[in-house]
Order: sequence, then structure tokens, then C-alpha cells
Amino acid sequence: MILGFNFTSINAYSDEKNLSGSLDVNSVPSIDDVVEKKLEFLGENKSIGIKFIFTTSYGKAGEIIQKGEIIYQVQDAKKILKKWKDEKKLDDDITLNVLNFILSKCMAKSVDLADTLRLPPPLQFPHVVKNE
Repeated sequence: MILGFNFTSINAYSDEKNLSGSLDVNSVPSIDDVVEKKLEFLGENKSIGIKFIFTTSYGKAGEIIQKGEIIYQVQDAKKILKKWKDEKKLDDDITLNVLNFILSKCMAKSVDLADTLRLPPPLQFPHVVKNE
């Protein structure tokens, strides 16, 4: 279960001279590290910190990089930390939950940052059309 979320770094730029024509926009979430988190109210061995990077690339036209951490409640932190250390993997259920959460939080932030930098949004918005 996700207990907390925060951004630790946001870097973004656009290069106006490369904004013409069609742009290939690509957004990728990734888990960068998993660390022990001690939260006294949960007791020993019950939470982990999942550090992430979310990159939205516009080729030579720009890039948005968001870094942060998710605090996640688990049953056995030592087991999860060992698996991460040995294999750089988390259990599938945790991975899906965390990546979907990262996508929802970071994609919303990317839309705002892209607008500020005059880059196209990183996702397609629906359009209203006239019925004929």
C-alpha cells in the first residue's frame, strides 16, 4: 500500500529551434532504487522507499525528468530489499501498483510542465467534434 509520495527533483527544458515538424514524444517510468524506510508507527520491517525516475523525451526538442520517492507499506521489508539487491526486481503486484501510481502523478505534472515550456502534451487529449 502506498503511504506517501514526493518529488525530489524536476528538470525540464525545451529547445525552440527543434520544435518544428512532428515530434516523437516518449514517456518512461522506471524504478531507480529501493531502500529501507523506518516508520515508527508501522513497527520494524514494514516499509520501504521506492525511488523513481520519470522521463518524458521530445527528442532534440526537449525533455522533462522527474525524480521522487514513494513510501510503500509491506509485510516483510527485508525480503523485498534482498530481492531488489540480488535481482533489481520487486514483486509483480508492487511493481504494477507503483508504476501505475508514478504514471498518474508524473503524467499530470508533465502535461503542466510541457505547457509551460511550449512543448506538446505527452498524451493525446480527446477532442469534441460536431455531429453531422
